[in-house]
Amino acid sequence: MSKFQPNDENPLIILIGDFGVGKSLLAQRLFQDAIKQARKNPAAPIPVDLKAQQVAGQLQKTIEEEISKLGQSFSQGVTAIIDGADEAGSALAAHLLNEARILVNTWEKTTLVITSRAIPALSKVEEAVQVPPLTENEAYALVERISKQPIPPYVSSQWPESIRHAIRRPLFAVLLGVYLKNQGTIASTSPGDLLSNLVERSLEKARANNSNVEQLLLCLAAQATDCSIGVVSKTDIGGTTSEFQMLLNTGLVVENAGTIGFPLPILTQWFAAQSLAAGIIDPNDLKLEPQRLERWRYPLAIFVGNYSYEQVSKVLVPLVQKHPAFISEIVKEELAITRWNVTQSVPLPLSLEFGRRIRTAMQAWIDGIAPLSKLIAPVREDNTLLPIGVDADEMYLTTGWYCGDENLPDIVISPFSEPELLSNWFGLTGVKVANHKSALAWNLTLNELSSSLSQLLEKRMLPVNHGSIFKEIVWQTALIVTSRGELNYSPISLSEIEECLSKSSLNIPSWVNEYEYCYGLKHLIAQVNSLRQDGEAELHSPWPEPDIDITDGWIWESYSELQLLVRAKAVYEGAIEGYQQLVNTYFSKFAPRLTTAVTLPARFVGKIILPNSYNNQPWIISYWEPLPKGKQSCVDLCFFPTKENLFPKGCDYSISVLNSQLLSLRKEASTWLYASINSEVLDVFKPNSATELAYEWLCHDLKKIAWFNGNIVNRL
Repeated sequence: MSKFQPNDENPLIILIGDFGVGKSLLAQRLFQDAIKQARKNPAAPIPVDLKAQQVAGQLQKTIEEEISKLGQSFSQGVTAIIDGADEAGSALAAHLLNEARILVNTWEKTTLVITSRAIPALSKVEEAVQVPPLTENEAYALVERISKQPIPPYVSSQWPESIRHAIRRPLFAVLLGVYLKNQGTIASTSPGDLLSNLVERSLEKARANNSNVEQLLLCLAAQATDCSIGVVSKTDIGGTTSEFQMLLNTGLVVENAGTIGFPLPILTQWFAAQSLAAGIIDPNDLKLEPQRLERWRYPLAIFVGNYSYEQVSKVLVPLVQKHPAFISEIVKEELAITRWNVTQSVPLPLSLEFGRRIRTAMQAWIDGIAPLSKLIAPVREDNTLLPIGVDADEMYLTTGWYCGDENLPDIVISPFSEPELLSNWFGLTGVKVANHKSALAWNLTLNELSSSLSQLLEKRMLPVNHGSIFKEIVWQTALIVTSRGELNYSPISLSEIEECLSKSSLNIPSWVNEYEYCYGLKHLIAQVNSLRQDGEAELHSPWPEPDIDITDGWIWESYSELQLLVRAKAVYEGAIEGYQQLVNTYFSKFAPRLTTAVTLPARFVGKIILPNSYNNQPWIISYWEPLPKGKQSCVDLCFFPTKENLFPKGCDYSISVLNSQLLSLRKEASTWLYASINSEVLDVFKPNSATELAYEWLCHDLKKIAWFNGNIVNRL
């Protein structure tokens, strides 16, 4: 308990953990301890309990208002508990963190505890403390305590794995204890069944008196999800006074100052997921409001993990077509992967039915990611799906797409038995899928597309025919053709290039990717012809050249400080141009969820650290400073003598300022966008440096939304 307790040395603690792991319970225990201390000692810090959604952006003001209600003064200090920072969104959570840091450093005898699920803005900061799950023994002890019956090993060993895993979170250990107390023994159950059992027991009496009570709960959950603060005014619920009282009597909802809501976020999300299944929420309405869609993230994930393929697809198809990046996050969200309901663990459907499901899901993704689909999806020239082959039994599933010349039906059953015909099938995938989930088709198709895209990105092979990436492709290919080294910057005569191209064979150096070379050759030929038509005689490097002649040493030593700045600025400007070109051409529907794309337009600010006793090569410490929409992105570089001049205080201050700017200028992404400061080797000397930067930014962005599963270059 002590490591979760703030003190004079660590006045701010952020409790990080998954849903149900006991963050809020732990925070409430700390709050109760603070109340006890305040009762014993009138001069003790004042305990305050707040919801993050209600205080982010105005923390000090809110605490002062709470204290004034008690007739107290903050001069004696405060013990504040702030629950659910993740529900406020990444940008607000980051802003809340900065407010909390300021508060504990300016108010004496003041400590704060913030709870949150793991989000990037909070999970890796120095104040973060992970709330671990219960040990196996602790979980069984809690179940025994609640159920009032012993749990011998031979009994627990027969429980489903999903239950044994779930009860390591106190919420589900308590739910299982209640279940066993009432049922006496465990049936084949799951985390979803435990929640359902809680709900059913709570609704049993209320439903007998009024069948409308369940519908009211679903409507309440939907309204609470749509509301940014998670509670709803009593007047907005509808229903009679007796129905409202019946809701309160279930114990599933609580009333506070004229509002009503669920006491646990998981209950709100659980009932909101049911409202999706009941058709209370229309996915066609959700897809029109991206910010509203973000508030439905967790209910959607539970819905995907808990309902039938038909129900899930009815909701996902229109959403995938409009928001493929967001839905890919949902499909991979832990709540969607969790085995909520054992009714989902059913044998695979017949091959024909599963083929239909795969095609439906794949077609929805294709509609959502066009024009990228022609590069990575199993489609014909007219963008229609190729025939799929399926072989499924109770344990295994094998699928593949037909690329042969025969006119086959859309779904072919068991076509893989003849080895000589396998060459006509590609994308062959074999997976063990016993006890599969209804969203399996969505996961498999997403995995297939993201793997194909990852290969394309790792080879830097997205087609372009102009701009900075195109210029680098042409220049790098010219270096290869003329047998120059990759760090050669001298102009190349067009005659020399043409003479080399006329040779029957070329030696491709080891530093060259053969795919990139073959891809670049046609661009080089086209560019040479274009330059000839313009009356040019030479091909020049796209970036500023060295200005110091050296015969030995490091490449950066051939640049004066001024020329190094000039080259670095040009390369980063080219990288921004290249990134925007790739996004605009291929990822326009992804753009609202791509971190860099949403941040732009921005000023790329970089502090270059020259080689010194700490580093034997140049480094750059950089961040994006968002600009108002309509402005032009730019690059601002300067020299910094050492890392020590910037870290750690400068970093914290800059991040807080940047997050405030993001919150102001990118409100549409405030729930997930957050600032960061990067430190890496300054790698601007290669012929494809801008291309590498643009692709790295893009790959980082796509990895966050489950569309890139390859490796990203580590420049540390």
